[in-house]
Amino acid sequence: MAVRTRRLPRFLASLVGLVALLLSGCKIDGTVEFQADGSTKIDLTFEDSDGTMTKIHQTCEDFRVMFLGHVKFIRNPKIEDVTPPGGHTTCKVTSNEPFDGKIRFTENKDTYSFAFPDLHEDTSVFSKFQVRIVVTMPGKVIKASKGKVSGNKVIVDSFEFYGRGISITAQKGKSASADKSAGYSGRGSGVSSS
Repeated sequence: MAVRTRRLPRFLASLVGLVALLLSGCKIDGTVEFQADGSTKIDLTFEDSDGTMTKIHQTCEDFRVMFLGHVKFIRNPKIEDVTPPGGHTTCKVTSNEPFDGKIRFTENKDTYSFAFPDLHEDTSVFSKFQVRIVVTMPGKVIKASKGKVSGNKVIVDSFEFYGRGISITAQKGKSASADKSAGYSGRGSGVSSS
């Protein structure tokens, strides 16, 4: 009986956190870096930009429960609270492991490819989210189905990729130089400048 009692509050906290995130504004800012050897570095910051989660006393622990319950493609994520004193709830997710599941980074003869599959999900509920994720490839990007290409980077500013997918192809052996302004836009705790 005690186990059930502990699980129910966590489930309710997860559900409340998810509903709060979906109904409120959220900023997602960060980077995903792919190396030629297949290693990956993920650094994402989620901020409750309109303060809804903060007002109902939801913390990064509630976010962690919700995140781990719904996001299965990031392996062993480290989730930490980077909320500034008196600020809105802000949580940072990092991982140095490759994506899991159907999300793939592959090396081909002349190219590197990243594919996040079309999940056929309606992403209109995320329309209030402010997103800026910079995906860095190990070579010059020659094609991207979404986002703005800048050298070896693709800047994604819509959460639409989560439901509709994204694919990026980079050329091997070409200069990986990019516009330095395409880098991570975070200030201090990783909060988006947009």
